[in-house]
Amino acid sequence: MAVKRKPHCPICKVEVGAANNKYFPFCGERCQMVDLGRWLNEGYSVPAPITERDIGTLERLMEAQQEED
Repeated sequence: MAVKRKPHCPICKVEVGAANNKYFPFCGERCQMVDLGRWLNEGYSVPAPITERDIGTLERLMEAQQEED
């Protein structure tokens, strides 16, 4: 028989119940805001190699911005 594991807050690691918790998967507002702050300050990232397509897109965006200035 599989053991059910209860979820934990990804920030402070306290056990979290999903029922009636508007901050789930976080334990509360503080941990939710800490996580949001990490995203906004680029504390999290998804590593991926830069492709030729990415370079082309960046070049077009830079050219368009120079035309606007």
